Amino acid sequence: MMEVLRAQFGESERAEPAEIRALQRVQIGLLAAHAHAHSAFWRARLDTAGFDTESPNGGWFEALPILTRSEAKAAGEALFANPAPPSHGKIDRMKTSGSTGTPLEIAKTDLAQVFWYAITLRDSLWHRRNLQGKLAAIRVGTARATHAGWSPAYAGYANGPCVTFDAREDIDAQLDWLLAEQPDVLLTHASNLHALACRSIERGCRLHRLNEARSFSERLAPDLRERVREAWNVPLTDMYSANEVGYIALQCPESGLYHVQSEDVMIEIVDAEGRPCAPGETGRVVATSLHNFAMPLIRYDLGDHATAGGPCPCGRTLPTLERILGRTRNMLKLPGGGTAWPGFPMNTLMRLDAVRELRMIQHTLEEIEVELVLARPLSHADEAALADAVRTRLGHPFRIRLTPVARIARSQGGKMEDFECRVI
Repeated sequence: MMEVLRAQFGESERAEPAEIRALQRVQIGLLAAHAHAHSAFWRARLDTAGFDTESPNGGWFEALPILTRSEAKAAGEALFANPAPPSHGKIDRMKTSGSTGTPLEIAKTDLAQVFWYAITLRDSLWHRRNLQGKLAAIRVGTARATHAGWSPAYAGYANGPCVTFDAREDIDAQLDWLLAEQPDVLLTHASNLHALACRSIERGCRLHRLNEARSFSERLAPDLRERVREAWNVPLTDMYSANEVGYIALQCPESGLYHVQSEDVMIEIVDAEGRPCAPGETGRVVATSLHNFAMPLIRYDLGDHATAGGPCPCGRTLPTLERILGRTRNMLKLPGGGTAWPGFPMNTLMRLDAVRELRMIQHTLEEIEVELVLARPLSHADEAALADAVRTRLGHPFRIRLTPVARIARSQGGKMEDFECRVI
């Protein structure tokens, strides 16, 4: 089946956009019909939107309210559509906190997993990776181990080995492990990659076989690509995914834009009123997972913001995103009532040799706390310089509170956010 999907993907990624949208609407009609028949939650929601089982491809979709995470969590078991079609295989359940800390139980079918594997393979083929090289994956909660292959996604391809390590370990321990393993490809959380690159520069050590660094799970700091290039002289490839819906977008190897994986997910970028955003405009990311019939998610608000993109010069016709900006709580709130995305180069704030890692927390409209993992205590001059740098980057004379910590905590889902707004 993987080879069949690979061949189909080769055609669909260059199909006319109108054809892609038409195929998505047919699949959404099938998904909605199944949800209507097997889920009380979805039956009520779809009926209100005017869904007609005799005409599942009608205009009901635009009338369907956007589903929030809190609504999905409150629905509980009623959100699931049991039984899933037998041809979709067995159902697995898991809990995810996303990056909100609010657990949500997810059900996925074997078919949904097959699409995950197919897109994993597409990503490597797009970027022409040497699948026979060594992949090092550093994730939160992943045990130290050596595996014969990269992933089941590469069945039928000569690949491997893959070595794994826990991102909760000390950065120096991670770097020492990487130096011993000398991988060809490194995959880890964006914030962890930043810490590894900076520490490698500080220590003057190189990963001599490394060809590519890959990031996932978190938004990229504006200077992360620069830090990776400085540390190891390799490119950085990012991906955008969510546990609830799987892959969302892959970075284009030619342009750097993010191509939405339209064969498996429909993505809308909408403004505060729910209207579609034009290319260059930023809005909420609303997802419809096309093949997971066990837990239908139709017009589901992921809680992320992204900038819509235009046509890609690479020739692929899949929709694009210019940037993924993060969640609503990653947005700075200004005293005058405005908001802003605090997209600061972390190197600007970490140029002091004492600062290993940092995170900013906005507690009030006038106060920012900066958590710091330090190599040595800060002098008064260091503190003043760091506070001034934060104010300059955020564009407002905030009160700055510096808090040394042993470690910066990650969410239950393994994410670390460099800026968090806690202003209600």
